Amino acid sequence: MRDLSFLLRLVILGVCLLVTQFVSAQPFNNPLPIPPKATGSTFDLHVQVSQHNFNPNQPTPTGAGADTINFDVPVRTFCYNLPGSNAMSYLGPTMQWPIGQTLNVNIHNDLNESTTTHWHGINLPAAMDGGPQEVIPVGTVWRPRFKLIDSVQTAWYHSHLMDSTTEQVILGQAGMIMVEDTANDPLRAVLPHTYGVNDLPIVIQEKGFVTGPKVNGVRQVTALKVSNKPGNGPYTLVNGMMNAYQRVPRQFVRLRMLNGSPRKTFYVGVSTSLRPASAQLDPMWLVATDGGYVPQPFQMDSALIAPGERMEFLVDFSQYANGDTVYLSNLSRSLPFDYIGFNEVTGGPAMMAFVVDNSLNPSAAVTQLPLALKPYTVDTTDVFRYRYKVLNGGLNGKHWTIDGDTMNMEIINDTILVNTTEVWTIKNNTRIAHPFHIHKVQFQVIRYIVPIGNDTSVKVTYTYPNLPPYLMGYKDDVIVRGGGLMQFVARFDSFPTVGTHHGDLDPMEAFMYHCHILPHEDFSMMHQFVVLDSATYTLVSGVPDPISGGPFQVFPNPASDELILRGEAPSPGMLRFTDMMGRLVHSEPLYPFAGEHTIRIADLPRGLLLLEWTSNGERYTQKLLLK
Repeated sequence: MRDLSFLLRLVILGVCLLVTQFVSAQPFNNPLPIPPKATGSTFDLHVQVSQHNFNPNQPTPTGAGADTINFDVPVRTFCYNLPGSNAMSYLGPTMQWPIGQTLNVNIHNDLNESTTTHWHGINLPAAMDGGPQEVIPVGTVWRPRFKLIDSVQTAWYHSHLMDSTTEQVILGQAGMIMVEDTANDPLRAVLPHTYGVNDLPIVIQEKGFVTGPKVNGVRQVTALKVSNKPGNGPYTLVNGMMNAYQRVPRQFVRLRMLNGSPRKTFYVGVSTSLRPASAQLDPMWLVATDGGYVPQPFQMDSALIAPGERMEFLVDFSQYANGDTVYLSNLSRSLPFDYIGFNEVTGGPAMMAFVVDNSLNPSAAVTQLPLALKPYTVDTTDVFRYRYKVLNGGLNGKHWTIDGDTMNMEIINDTILVNTTEVWTIKNNTRIAHPFHIHKVQFQVIRYIVPIGNDTSVKVTYTYPNLPPYLMGYKDDVIVRGGGLMQFVARFDSFPTVGTHHGDLDPMEAFMYHCHILPHEDFSMMHQFVVLDSATYTLVSGVPDPISGGPFQVFPNPASDELILRGEAPSPGMLRFTDMMGRLVHSEPLYPFAGEHTIRIADLPRGLLLLEWTSNGERYTQKLLLK
């Protein structure tokens, strides 16, 4: 009986080992598609319906005892195509845009439904932004024209159709933009820039597939899983390909990573191990974020990339031997809960593989890491206005919202004066991490509060210049952790609207800010703002400074007997009232509170006074009229 039990345990162990080996097998047998690069200042892009094979060399079965899925079939997709280029069946060409030139982009809608094309990360006029307002009806051409004033960076383009962004991006309507200054960029020569050889576009996405009935134990893929609430996408694609590999030269290679996924944050690293422990991750150097170069190459062993976010890394493949395989590791199972929601992660230990190849010798080879890149400073000395936004909703079937309001195309939520600097505070009151994206501007993070691991009650606060490396550069898309906070400063320069109808504001000339989880954007975590011409409009400064995570508002103003403070003051502080000559007329302690706090002011002198609140190294001032 003992022998029988021992044999049974051996059989079970053998089956478990077989299953483990079977499930862990992840062949990389599809060449990585490199989208063709389009150059110049005029581009004719056709948005088209196509068919695409996401795994032409066929994967292994999905697991022992499970059905085999036949991915070796083309399914319906959307794509962008340029006449005369290599035909795309998914995504679009990589456009190289020259700084300082006027761009002419013609978007032909060859679909059987309306669409838009948004230039994500680009500072341009609202009417050329390609947001939900710039709908391109079936069979028509949209012709945006604008001067490119941005810095060297990696941007991208994608559909932004109201309520249908998720579906159209999942189908493939997206592509990469390389904003370049080939003549004047001093860093070009010291960074890899031979496109497709040592400068690689890496567009990472999640995908779900619809399969047909089982025939002889095999299910055949019939379509992409596409809806405004697509659910988990268990497969990871790079440039529209599953199980992809790319041959790379034995030198530094630049990986332009874009998270083009509709929902998921990806956690990536590089390693020669298919299933690496943290100690087996090899170094990679961050050289650029959304808005361009960071101050210096930052060494990292892993990185979180949120939906819509871009990061550029250098990987030193000279440390490997010819023929070595290096994996782009999928570390998503180590993400905290608020990143992955209900334990939805993409499968597979790696996203793709790189194979070191000594025969590849690009003419612009880079074998040495630059010591410095671009000077970086943050200036908050001339802030014109402060704004405070709260991300909430999403529970019990309700919409995701900003400040409790859903998106309304007829409502302008914020008006901003051109050529002014603003500080925005984004507070996440949900349990889910939300990537906050704003159109038109690149911002600089000045404060970042995040929970530690899965415990949202314990937080760590980072302030400039003591920020994580990936926040030490210009950004347009930053994830705000569940229960966390992000504060940034931005200058809203160039391309104001002058309004219509004798100065009336036109929502058709608005920019968006929203969560870049696309189902959240569609339902309905998005608002809009306009940037106003200072010659036509007058706005006043003096909106209160956020204090310790919340706005600190004072009202009424003018006041008589009572003054109400609204906001959050988690630490003890001191209130001081001074006259316009700087003489102290009254002071009193302010104890921690949240919500509203009333102060009696009937005994204070009438006239114009200055209220100053100080606490924990922060300071707020507000002019008051007492009458």
